[in-house]
Amino acid sequence: MQLIECVPNFSEGRDPIIVNEIAGEFRNLPDVLLIGQEMDYDHNRSVITCIGSPHSVVSAVYNACRKAKELIDLRNHHGVHPRIGATDVIPLVPLRNISMSDCVDLSYKLGHKIAKDMEIPVYLYGSASKRFHNKSLADIRRGEFEYLQQLILNKSDNKPDFGPSTIHPSAGAIAIGVRDILVAFNVNLRSKDIDMARMIAREIRESNGGLPGVKALGLKLSQKKCVQISMNITDYKQTSIPEVYRFIKRKANSNRVEILECELIGLAPIQAFNQSNLADIQLKNMTPSRYLDYHIKRAEGILHHTDNI
Repeated sequence: MQLIECVPNFSEGRDPIIVNEIAGEFRNLPDVLLIGQEMDYDHNRSVITCIGSPHSVVSAVYNACRKAKELIDLRNHHGVHPRIGATDVIPLVPLRNISMSDCVDLSYKLGHKIAKDMEIPVYLYGSASKRFHNKSLADIRRGEFEYLQQLILNKSDNKPDFGPSTIHPSAGAIAIGVRDILVAFNVNLRSKDIDMARMIAREIRESNGGLPGVKALGLKLSQKKCVQISMNITDYKQTSIPEVYRFIKRKANSNRVEILECELIGLAPIQAFNQSNLADIQLKNMTPSRYLDYHIKRAEGILHHTDNI
């Protein structure tokens, strides 16, 4: 059996009715397990995680994208997290008996179908990228929804890989990528000092000489009345969650600030925790169902359909 993970992000984190309708598309197909659903008010963003057979997962995310186009209007969207689309990003992750190149082929088929049927421009990133400057998701999202149209018109490098050379008026654009397993980890500080948060984010980023495989933003969370270091750990085998926590705690303490709490967004492999005590890294709401390994074993026991590429 082939198995992939998909972690689409949608630009709605405040209305549970909308998010539940989108998530429902992952419950309507066989050979797909919905294993995670999270909303964030300040980010105004939801993260949905599913695993299953490749073609079934792609069909489910296509349907969810169509539902998001129907329900989300980016012209009325405000949040602290960068975004370009109602369905902002669709990463495909190979898990069992499927290669990265197989997933790249899937991303091309999905991108072409979304662009053709929904008239939404699609950008390819990560291992699916056809252009070096689109390898990084951050480069594609620079300027966000509000300025993406100007970039498309004025710079040939910003043309989408599929679909019209104009953003959809309400649904924007979509980034579809292929990548390895990624850990999304946030650290909330007991402070409202956004400059300090951005300074710590700069120092921990790999691109600025920080920890390997770490991407970070400093964000202000108005509802929680604190600041956040929002991170993607792209190589958890090289840099574990406890290492990230200790780095930020040291930097925060040097500024006489405490860590309020930590958040895992989506799921993570057990290995990413490096046998640490979860209480020591102030991680909330951790249960066995937050481990990706748990769901892989579950899927292998439940899903029997062979879905070869």
